[in-house]
This record gives sequence, C-alpha cells and structure tokens, in this order.
Amino acid sequence: MKTNNMQLGKTTNLQARRMFGNPKVEKNVSNDYNDYNIWTYIFMESRAFNQSDGRIMVLEFVDGKLNGYFYASSYESDAPPQNLRAKNQINRQSSTRADVARILGVPDGKAYSNTTLEDFHEGVGEEIWLYQQETQAVDNSIVSEKILVGFDRDGTVETITSSKTKLN
Repeated sequence: MKTNNMQLGKTTNLQARRMFGNPKVEKNVSNDYNDYNIWTYIFMESRAFNQSDGRIMVLEFVDGKLNGYFYASSYESDAPPQNLRAKNQINRQSSTRADVARILGVPDGKAYSNTTLEDFHEGVGEEIWLYQQETQAVDNSIVSEKILVGFDRDGTVETITSSKTKLN
C-alpha cells in the first residue's frame, strides 16, 4: 500500500478504489462541518512463534475527495526514511512543505484540519502532516514518538506539536 500517489483534495474515492481495491471496513460519520466516508484497509500475516506483521491504512473522504489518510506498518521494509530528531531544523512561519519533507522525510499521514481522524486532533493548521515512530528503550519498553506539523493556507509551517508515550 503506497500512499505517495495520493493528494489531499484531489484523489477521488474511485481512484483510491482502483489503487487499493475494496476496503475491509467502510464507515460514514457526520458532524457540523461535513459528511465523511472513512475506509480502512487491513493486511495481517502470521509468522513463526506466534508473531505477526501487518499494515493498516485509513482513508477519509469528503464529497468523494481525499480529506485525510494515515498509514502504519510493522514491516521494517515499509518504514519510510524519516529523521524525527531533526524537527528543530523546521522554522515556524518560514519552512514550507518541501522543507519539512526534506528535513523529516515522508509523513505517515496527512489531513485537512476538519478531519475526524483522531491521530490529527492535536495538530493545528489548514493541513496537518503526521509522523510516528516507535523505538525500544533500554528497559525494553516501547517509546512512541508523534510529531504533527501544521501548515497555513500558503503551505508554510504554522505549528509543530510533538509527544512521546512510553508503552510498557
């Protein structure tokens, strides 16, 4: 499942269905702003010793156009090149989308601010990019880092929100 061919506000639900097939789950959500059609794609594969790998992709459409998406995979080969430690190189009010992509790498998701996708709710901006990374700590716990970069209408960085969660 490659998301790099999708564009917010341009990719249609028909194009997405051609690219990825039928979703595993389709859900409709309405609020004061829009009617949303949310598609979830899930792929799981069992391995030896009761372990498994998987991929999940969630697409959100408004009026048949992509409003947001999120992609996650436990396959190491799927991990996009990212450098979350470089977030301090991003400058609010001057860095652009191209700068953020060059500095942090490929985002795990993108959405417009009026999304129902929970992963983006802490972000602020006209368009929000999501970066997530899990690492193993010295005590064998997992640390999940999340960065949300919000862009204004002109595509300039408005906000950067980051958090780390320790999973035991």
